[in-house]
Amino acid sequence: MAFLADNVARWLGRVELVARGADDERREAERWLEKGNPLQARVHALSLLSKVPGSPIGLALLVDACESAGLDDEAVEALRQLCASAPWRGELWVRLGQALARASAPPQERSVAFQRALDPSMDSNARRTALLELADLDLARGDPWRAMRWLDAIRLQGAQPDVALRNLEVGLWQGDRALVEASLAAVGDPDPVDPRVTLACARGHALVGDPAALDLLLRAYILEAPGSSQALASFVAACRDAIHVSRVREVLKADGKDAEPAFALALALAEGRSEDAQRALLEIARTGDQVAARSLYDIAIERRDLHSLVAAFDVLGAAAPQDGLILRRASDALAGSRHEEAIELLDRLVASDPGVRAWAHQLRVEVYKLWSAAGDVGWARVLVGLRRIAAAWDRLDLVARCEALTIERQRPLRVAVVGEFNAGKSTFINALIGADVAPTGVLPTTATLHWLAWAQDPFARIVLAEGPDRIVSHAGLKGALRELQAAGQGLPRQVDICAPIERLKRIELLDTPGFNSPDEEHARAARRALDEAHLVLWVFDGAQPLKESERAVLTAIAQLGVPLQALVNKSDRLSPTELARVLSHVTEGLESLGLRSLAPAAALSARLALAGRLGDAEAYARSGWDEVEQLLSSDVVNRSEELRARAVQRKALGIARELAAIGAASASNDAPTSQREDRAHASRMALLDDEACGRILGELTPPLQQLEEDLRPVRLGSIPGDDPQARAYAEARVVARLTEPVAKALRAPALEPIALVLRGAAAADPYAQLTAHVVRACAAAVAEVLSRRSEHRVEADEDAVRAARLGAMVEALG
Repeated sequence: MAFLADNVARWLGRVELVARGADDERREAERWLEKGNPLQARVHALSLLSKVPGSPIGLALLVDACESAGLDDEAVEALRQLCASAPWRGELWVRLGQALARASAPPQERSVAFQRALDPSMDSNARRTALLELADLDLARGDPWRAMRWLDAIRLQGAQPDVALRNLEVGLWQGDRALVEASLAAVGDPDPVDPRVTLACARGHALVGDPAALDLLLRAYILEAPGSSQALASFVAACRDAIHVSRVREVLKADGKDAEPAFALALALAEGRSEDAQRALLEIARTGDQVAARSLYDIAIERRDLHSLVAAFDVLGAAAPQDGLILRRASDALAGSRHEEAIELLDRLVASDPGVRAWAHQLRVEVYKLWSAAGDVGWARVLVGLRRIAAAWDRLDLVARCEALTIERQRPLRVAVVGEFNAGKSTFINALIGADVAPTGVLPTTATLHWLAWAQDPFARIVLAEGPDRIVSHAGLKGALRELQAAGQGLPRQVDICAPIERLKRIELLDTPGFNSPDEEHARAARRALDEAHLVLWVFDGAQPLKESERAVLTAIAQLGVPLQALVNKSDRLSPTELARVLSHVTEGLESLGLRSLAPAAALSARLALAGRLGDAEAYARSGWDEVEQLLSSDVVNRSEELRARAVQRKALGIARELAAIGAASASNDAPTSQREDRAHASRMALLDDEACGRILGELTPPLQQLEEDLRPVRLGSIPGDDPQARAYAEARVVARLTEPVAKALRAPALEPIALVLRGAAAADPYAQLTAHVVRACAAAVAEVLSRRSEHRVEADEDAVRAARLGAMVEALG
């Protein structure tokens, strides 16, 4: 065993001990140390020191004896005296730092001791050990970036396994997969009996998804590596491999630890046993383990597990994060059907961490799904929410669309009769009315949008592009349209055909222009009808169904999400075999486009059906109209409420998506404040005087001291000041330590302008002291931001709430 006294004796002679008759005490102390009796050695060391006070050899013997006997406080005191007598010996400062660790001294005190060993004149081995110890201190307090800078100084001497181990631990802290993989390769196969190396390698393999992680975790657990139980429990909680979970259970059971709360919780979560997990949480609550409860809180947020969240609160009490408490209250409100209260609570979480925001989003989606499924009352809440957001963003057109949707839910089902030009749509409409009213054939009048609705008396309204509307009888409609055309007034904008047909109380029909019309305006009118429709009745020409031009429009219908019912017209021109083939072709073609007919495609002859409705019994019998009547009654009229609700949902989704896009385009992170306050504070910042700068620099003393401590690894670690990694570290620390304090001192509305100025100053010289010049530059940046904001204020918090609500609406309605 190597003793400190041996090292001291090499650089201090024993002449004084011999001269004072104390050399026998030295020999006796050394003899008892060799025999493994540190307490007896301590007696002789103290006797030597009584004869030769302050003797370095005597102090070294006392240190060796006290350390071997576990008398750490006494060893520390002796080492302090040794360091004072030989401050140039780096190994003494290292030994003091290590003794302070065993005595549970504050990390800062230990750090000071190790830093004393970094003087360039110190022994290189002592410097290296001190750098490793300093890196370990920073890793222990959760500052891997600072630890990396101590390690940089060692890497200048060449890579070593002990450095690779700490690089691995830094990579684990930072979640840096590339660094972890490189460090694992440098560490190589871990020493099977080294707990720290085994655990670090286990966590590294787990991070990169290596199956070897479990074997190493179990070995680290058996070696009782500090932190191995938590690492194993976290691995199991996230594991979904039943074989792995079973292996861990066997090891824990053999060790009698499978029922311990942390492991019981992890196993229950892995195996999906919620009740057992709840019991494990209660056990954790009884122990009052705050660290475990905080971990449980994090798991609850990640998994969106309300039971785990509640149990974590039972342990954390007043220390529980407020965001989690809001989530819990919102969940309770949702469970109690207090939906608006839940939404208002969730609005307070728009600036929370990502896990909380994701859970809040899920709860919002649940609320909007409940509302959209709750009939008129629920939909009124959805539409009111959309209308308010549209009004807040001055989109009156979208406000009007929301209002229209509110009315639309009370109107009859709107069915668009769609198909190519001359497919027989208007003839189908006439057959439905039982009168030859709607213009048919290839005349341009058939390119007008016809609206068929219920009225107590039959009439038609011709809506002109210019001039008053004209009211005519059904019989006079075609003649009136011809008169308008002859007079050069062109096509009417729309024709409303009203009839006392009972079915029209529940559905309205739109006879659209053909999509293959040579007039682009006609095609646009047909597409507008699709936007208005709740259901599309597509009339195919049985002689040539599903042409390429039809497929293009049908693809658009599939994208819009409008339900479709297929009708195959002109069946009288096909043989039974040909008709069966056409119906099959239509069905398969629709499915290839992502569409399915509401009911199986029905075949008819609209021409024969109209003749039959007008009195030709033989024509009626051949028309197939009875099947169409049955289809309209059972699959359209009887499902009108469902189809209308789907259409309103589709249109509300379109409004929500449009508003969400507007919100995304105008998003801003500026905090709301009054224009007057912005302008006044901007003036103060623009005119910051020397006295104000001095006061601000005084307020920044604590963070400046922290920054100085952060830069010690660079200044004491013999790393060249122009080293790229050292400069990058220093620049990052300047920005990280000073941005928020400077912003607070200047009452900045945002951190970004301050960070930008500090980053620029640090890029010029990351080791320079903060000056009044830099403070003024920060103040000028604040003034510029405030001036811009006073000209165009954006209430970002409210916009963030609106964006969050819209995102949930889009998902709920989509």
